[in-house]
Amino acid sequence: MGSNNPSDAVNLWRFAYFLPYRSDRALLPHMLRDGDAALFVISALLPRGGRYAGIIFNYPSDWSALERSGSEETPPLGRDDMLILCTRPPLDDREEADKARVHGSCSALEAKVFACIRRHLPRCARSRIQVCDEHALAYPEVARRQYILLQQRHGAPIYRFRARGDTRWLQPPPGDRSSVAFLIYEDQLWPGGPALLAAWGMCGVDSLIWTSLLATRFRRLLGTVPFVMAELTPPPKSASRPATLADATKWQVRLLTHKSPSL
Repeated sequence: MGSNNPSDAVNLWRFAYFLPYRSDRALLPHMLRDGDAALFVISALLPRGGRYAGIIFNYPSDWSALERSGSEETPPLGRDDMLILCTRPPLDDREEADKARVHGSCSALEAKVFACIRRHLPRCARSRIQVCDEHALAYPEVARRQYILLQQRHGAPIYRFRARGDTRWLQPPPGDRSSVAFLIYEDQLWPGGPALLAAWGMCGVDSLIWTSLLATRFRRLLGTVPFVMAELTPPPKSASRPATLADATKWQVRLLTHKSPSL
C-alpha cells in the first residue's frame, strides 16, 4: 500500500457531499451528509497513525455560479494524504434522474475520485449498480448479482438482480429487505497523489450501519483490500427512532467478496 498505509502518519481528509438544499437559501458549510458515517471510519484509522486533517467541501455544480467562486480550491494533496468518502458517489445520478439524488460537483478532484470508483463499479446510482467484470469473475457471489436494481423508498432493498452472462432479471424472495454496501481502497488516486478510502451503503441508514460495523467487526478490512461488496439485511424488527446504534449488531452482513462471510 506504499506510504499511504493507514498505519503510517497520514492526513485524513473527509471528502464531503452536501444535503439536499433549496436554490433560494444559502448553502452553508455545516449542511453535510453522512458525518457520523465518516466519523466511524476516521475513528478506526486514528489509532493506526492517521491524523484528522479536516473537510474538503464538494460543493454541488448546480449551485449558483456566483456563490461557487473559489469553492474548488483544495489543499495540495500528496502521498501523505487520504480522502475518506462515506456518501454514495453519484457517478450516474444525472443520467438516471433518480429521486434520491446526490448532487455532484463536477470538480477536477471529484472526477479523479469517480474514475477510481468506476474501475470497480462501471455504473453507480441510487437506483442501480453494476460491478466490473474483474470482480464478477473473481467472486461467484458477486457474479450472481453483477447487475442490481434497488428501491428508492423505505430504504434501499434490492428488487431485481441479474447474473453475469444472463439476460433474466431475478427477484429476491418475498419479504427480503437486503441491500448492498461497498468498501473501496486505492493507494493513489493519481501518481504521487492521495489514497482514497470510500465506504457506503445505498441509503443513509445503510451507510451508517455499514461504517459502524467496519469500525468494529470488520476493522481489519479498512485500508487493506481494494474492494469489498457486502449484503446487508436489517433485523425483522428495529426501532424507528433508536436511542443508540445498538441495533447495528443485529443486522446480518454477508461479505460477497470473501470466502469467510463473517471474516
